[in-house]
Amino acid sequence: MAIQGAPVVEAGNSIADKRVRISDRVTKLRESFIATKPYVCGERSHLFTEYWKHSGGEPIALRRARAFEYLLRKKKITLYEGELIVGNQTRFRRGGPLYPEFATNWIEEELELLSTREASKFEITREDRDMILTDLQYWKGRTVQDVLLPLWRERWGDLVEDGIKTRMAFNFDVPAPHGRQVVNFPKVLHQGLSGIIKEAQGILKDHLVRSHEDLHKKYFLEAVIISLNAVITLAKRYATLLKETSFKEKDPVRKRELNEMAQNLEQVPAHPARTFHQAVQSIWFIHLAVEIENNSWGYSPGRLDQYL
Repeated sequence: MAIQGAPVVEAGNSIADKRVRISDRVTKLRESFIATKPYVCGERSHLFTEYWKHSGGEPIALRRARAFEYLLRKKKITLYEGELIVGNQTRFRRGGPLYPEFATNWIEEELELLSTREASKFEITREDRDMILTDLQYWKGRTVQDVLLPLWRERWGDLVEDGIKTRMAFNFDVPAPHGRQVVNFPKVLHQGLSGIIKEAQGILKDHLVRSHEDLHKKYFLEAVIISLNAVITLAKRYATLLKETSFKEKDPVRKRELNEMAQNLEQVPAHPARTFHQAVQSIWFIHLAVEIENNSWGYSPGRLDQYL
């Protein structure tokens, strides 16, 4: 099926004459997005911190998975006019989340400068600023950076820092690891998250804990199940919101679109995609979940042309 609002191909006399014209819907969405001011959003960092404060003693894999689940159950979700694919990283249409579990120094130093710098300006509300600064106090001494730096210096002395100064190593003062990976989108499209959950449950059922490594494999499998169920829960939340919005919608065309979008989210990403529209929605949801969970850049949607 075709998605209404997708690029329109205008055919000429040959393949070389074919050209893509962006639809009015996509043009409006793009213009509306670009016209929207970007904001720093403290929601992700606050919810993650909120869970972390009360989960001491949990195995790290389970602790992160449950914090992720808590975040996806609590985060604000919003629909925007004209959308056919839903899902947003923050409560703002254009928003930058924070990941204080990696490092706090740069956030404290730059938070007040984000709205005044020349490039990539971000506004910030007083509420978000106060919430972020309060949450940062909890993370001091607990971040990945705080834990790793003394260990690196103990083992390698100045070697790592010398490597950074000579540009032979990546600067760990920048609190974001490189992603540089493509998650298995085709597996999600063909099996759905429920299928992957069943796969993990099957391995877990036959898994015997005989060593420290076995125990951590058990924790990992349990974390997989928790995390994937959390993404399914987020999709269900959006499906419910779409139904509620459709019920109030007066325009019959938009009402039909909203109902179809709700049906899509009842199918994906929990189950295999059956249409092109569902496939695009499923891929976007998985990409979104990966970005929300971890502060890496370099994640790629991969070969969309092949698996779509």
